[in-house]
This record gives sequence, C-alpha cells and structure tokens, in this order.
Amino acid sequence: MGAEYVVKLMKCGGVTPALSIARIAEVGGRGLMWGCMDESAISIARLLSYGLWVATAWQVTPRLRLAFIVAILVFVGHVFEEYLTHLHLALPALFGRAPWSDPQFLVFNGVWALVFCAAAVTLSPARSIPVFIILFFAVAGGVGNGVLHCLLVLQRGAYFPGAWTAPLGLAVGFWLLRLLYASEPLESPATAE
Repeated sequence: MGAEYVVKLMKCGGVTPALSIARIAEVGGRGLMWGCMDESAISIARLLSYGLWVATAWQVTPRLRLAFIVAILVFVGHVFEEYLTHLHLALPALFGRAPWSDPQFLVFNGVWALVFCAAAVTLSPARSIPVFIILFFAVAGGVGNGVLHCLLVLQRGAYFPGAWTAPLGLAVGFWLLRLLYASEPLESPATAE
C-alpha cells in the first residue's frame, strides 16, 4: 500500500498529534508517510520507533530481555564515560547552546535508565509498550547515539566525550533490532541444547 497521507511532525503540532494521526490512519487502513522539517533527533527517533512499533511484526523472546539488560549496562557505562569526560559541557556548545549542569545531566540520564529498567522488568509478549521503549533505545540510544559519536570523532579528528563506549551502544542497538526482527523465532537459552 502506498502512502495516502504525509504527516510532518512539527506541522501537525508535535509527536502526540502525529501519533494520533498515525493511529487514525492505521484503524482506517490508510497508508502514511512521515516527514520532518527541523525536529530534534530525539523527536525523529521517537517517531521512527513508533512507526516500527505499529507497522512491523516484532517478537519478544527470552534472549531479548537478556540483550536489553546488557544494553542497559552499556548505556550506564556510556553515561559514566560521558559524565567523566564532560559531554554535558561539550555537546551543547556545538549547537550554540548553554551547557547542562551536572545535576541536569545526571537526572536526565537517570530518568532514562529507570524507564529502560522498567521496560526490561515488564517485557512480555502480552505487553507492547516495553517493546516500544526497547525500539526507542535501539534507534536513539544505540544506533543514533553510536553513529553521532563516531561522526563527531571524525569531524574533530580527535576524541569526543563518550566516543570510547559509543561503538558498544551502536552494537547493542543493532543487536536489539536483530532480535526484535529476526525472520525466524530465536531459540531461548532455556531450550538450547
């Protein structure tokens, strides 16, 4: 089915109205194409994750929970590196913005860590919201964050805060996507021989 409607994230009023339009289109069986203008990377990642969540078939396996727990540990290690190397001072400066304070950086990442942990604990085939959170983590926190750090290192020609652990985030992001979208059900560790 081709796209019958184009939804531009900010033109329709942001993520919440865009997601409402997507639900209406889904119920009506209408094709939808997403667009954007100057949205933040986190808004685009959230929208992309939502599109994957509603438009594709994903699977929840025991390996997915284990992979997500590993991904959360990588996230915590990455945040630790970013904090110690002052990413919260360096990154906003690239965009002409004021640096974040230590408490702002720690609270922001602490809240995300709690959200990710809640998703890991409540993950089950019957609950789809944790899958959306895992998709968002994989797209934004894993692949997007990993690519961004690598590009910043290339652009600078030197280390950028968070660059040592960013490739691990990139790897776990792809790992989570692989587990969610494997063409055949993956064998669980309990049934492996």
